[in-house]
Amino acid sequence: MILVEKTTNRESFIEKAFAWANILGEIKAKEKIFIKPNIVSLEEYPTTTHPFVLEKCLETLLKHKNKESILVGDGPALS
Repeated sequence: MILVEKTTNRESFIEKAFAWANILGEIKAKEKIFIKPNIVSLEEYPTTTHPFVLEKCLETLLKHKNKESILVGDGPALS
């Protein structure tokens, strides 16, 4: 699933993404959750996952899972 929205209201996008995907029910059933963020800011290359976005995603997940069951992994962009 790929969700794209050009916005400066990151928190609203995160809320809509979780609601649209209706994944919280599935998250509760999973033993482990792996997050591979690819949520970038609008700055010129190179850009990266915005820390606020990752923080809000983790806060949302932590309402439903314990921290030992959530893993985050990503790799740098290479040119």
